[in-house]
Amino acid sequence: MRKHAHERGQTLPIIAVAALLLTAMAGFAAEVGYHQYQQRIQQTATDSAALAAAAELNLGDWVTAGQNDATKNGFTAGSGAVTYVSVGTPRPSDPYNSDPSAVEADITATYPTFFERIFGVTGATVTTRAVAIANATSKWCMLALDTSGTSSINAHANVNAPDCDIAVNNSHLSIGGQSTITTASPIEYSGSLTGAGTSTFDPGPPVTALPASDPCPQIASCRYAQQNPPPTTCQTFNAASIQPNQTYCSIDVSNQTVNFPPGWYATGDLKANKANVSGTGVTFIITGSNAPNMNNANFNVSAPTSGDYAGLLFYAPNVTQPVTMNSGNGGMNGIIYFLKSNLTMNTGTTAQVIIISGQFSLNSSDTTFSPLTSAEITYPRLVE
Repeated sequence: MRKHAHERGQTLPIIAVAALLLTAMAGFAAEVGYHQYQQRIQQTATDSAALAAAAELNLGDWVTAGQNDATKNGFTAGSGAVTYVSVGTPRPSDPYNSDPSAVEADITATYPTFFERIFGVTGATVTTRAVAIANATSKWCMLALDTSGTSSINAHANVNAPDCDIAVNNSHLSIGGQSTITTASPIEYSGSLTGAGTSTFDPGPPVTALPASDPCPQIASCRYAQQNPPPTTCQTFNAASIQPNQTYCSIDVSNQTVNFPPGWYATGDLKANKANVSGTGVTFIITGSNAPNMNNANFNVSAPTSGDYAGLLFYAPNVTQPVTMNSGNGGMNGIIYFLKSNLTMNTGTTAQVIIISGQFSLNSSDTTFSPLTSAEITYPRLVE
């Protein structure tokens, strides 16, 4: 034992060095996480600047619009960590350089370092870029805009929508096995996907994409409904003598067969349990937040083909509860706008609709969607 006396105390320096290395590694990991966090914030601002410029491309000073948007998000060249902000046409090497509707935004910022200063690194430079096009067009069948929750298409479904598209912003999209889904372009989803492995898709399987935006402002009738809410003074509804173009306190047609004359019908509450509802040239505006009772109803209704509400069948921007819809032999024809709701569609017939909802559940075994003639929407969209 005495011959090793000179080795006493060697363990302590080793432990000290190891502790120092572990501390440094933890510090570097925290610093990398900090810079990644800053990069995500910066990328979001860059995406927003590109979209803002694209939206203004055909209207005015689109370069200033993009730069102003970056400033609103805290990124101005020469301010704080930001060293460079640029909005212009895509660089020559970019595939969208020859597209006259494309714009590019670039932001560069240098963020401080902490532990890396030990090695003489005093700043971490982060560069982000985004490309948006101003004139993206789509004819939509279904849009699920809520970034949480799940949308689903049931098993063995036959969804035939060769002339329109489906986009899902939800955190999850579930497609039942052995389904056959035909769309104009592949289903777009921005979350996770399950159940597609045993299904058939034309023109191809679902693809990941950036979240879609609410197209309502791009649709004349939907925009009109947004900007021109119905009168708040409500009338009492009488199913025996229905008057269109009125605001009703409540519409209750449960256990009845009712035909609605052409026009718009605003109501804080819609009850149609076990009802057979028909109507041509009608728009239903749900002003409240409660879900209409349509679970056991049969709806055979179509939207107006002209006027302020042309193409708009249901407008319910504030309903947050789940909604279930059934259609009759003639189906539903028009825009179905339940922006914040989980909309379940039970239909085995042709539906000429755009479904805009928070989430959707398509529980039909055989459904054909065809877009409205006014359903082509032009809007700015990120492509890189």
